[in-house]
Amino acid sequence: MRLLVAVPPGLEAITRGELERIGAGAIDVAHGAVFCDADATLAYRANLELRSASRVLEVLFHAERDAPDVHAVFATLPWAERLRADRDVVVHVQDAGVDNTHAEREAAALRRVAVEGARVVRKAATSDPYAITINVHRHRDRLTVAIDTSGSPLHRRGWRRSSTHKAPLKENVAAALLLALGVDGSLPFVDPCCGSGTAVIEATYIALDKAPAIHRKKGEFAFEWLRGFDARAWRGVQDAARARRKPAPLHVARGFDLDERALAEAAHDAEQARIGHQVKFAPGDLRAVDLGGPGHLFANLPYGVRLEDHGRARALAQQFGDRLRSDWASWHVGVLVPATLLADLGGAPTRVLRVRNGALECAFAIFTPNR
Repeated sequence: MRLLVAVPPGLEAITRGELERIGAGAIDVAHGAVFCDADATLAYRANLELRSASRVLEVLFHAERDAPDVHAVFATLPWAERLRADRDVVVHVQDAGVDNTHAEREAAALRRVAVEGARVVRKAATSDPYAITINVHRHRDRLTVAIDTSGSPLHRRGWRRSSTHKAPLKENVAAALLLALGVDGSLPFVDPCCGSGTAVIEATYIALDKAPAIHRKKGEFAFEWLRGFDARAWRGVQDAARARRKPAPLHVARGFDLDERALAEAAHDAEQARIGHQVKFAPGDLRAVDLGGPGHLFANLPYGVRLEDHGRARALAQQFGDRLRSDWASWHVGVLVPATLLADLGGAPTRVLRVRNGALECAFAIFTPNR
């Protein structure tokens, strides 16, 4: 089968590296997506183990150019081979060339084709928490039709409660940036403005080689409700992931923040992630806190989106840059800032990744020792 792994734009190379490590073949990179060849077992592994992915989809049809009419494509696809008759079907159409009303009408028409082809017996009006989603993405003369195998977005690891933090970083984005920085548990890890603790938790999962979705409950992946699901192979994938887990890392990952509510939230989430004893959160101001070191340092600095906050965010970026060139010169440092504040860090980053955090254009600047 052919997989489409959806990934936040700018992080495709990280996802490619992860797919290579689990044995995917014929890998191709596009904007916001990585394609690869896989069998069912590798598709299960991708959902369970990829840290940077947003979703994993099984491609049923893909044309880069001169794509035929999507209705004609739907009429020829073997829906009965992949869709179960007892599961509802949802179709999403993404096409920048049509308005929402037209897209919804087209989605309803395409759903009828898939439902009839699979002989689905559920009624559309009946809410089905395990409905299978078919994604149709059309852009000019390109067309992709794919079945979502993930269900809930993969950044939802299951341990985060509703965050009070002003700018929580999605778990898969944090993990991808940590991988880009080279975090692997071999060095101390510190986040001096940790907020709700996302990076600290993800860094610990990486150090443990703990699969990010290992605590999802039975039935929470969409592939478990597709025809042809191999329960024995899936159990084997889970067992192998648990067997690969490493012992407790040599260095306890640490996080500091001035916001006591955020620290309490971080501690709670670490417990939910079942690593509470392997992390440490404490009050601290990144402008003055003693981190010891050296090691890996990750920071997601305040964005200052509101006009009255921009000056403070800029001053903090400059202060961070000052410490970077003095106290943290021997650290491997990755700092995420709005693209407009990159210059305020000063110095010359070894590498810069352009990424988005929500709707905001950001830069992840990596600084290495002896730069």
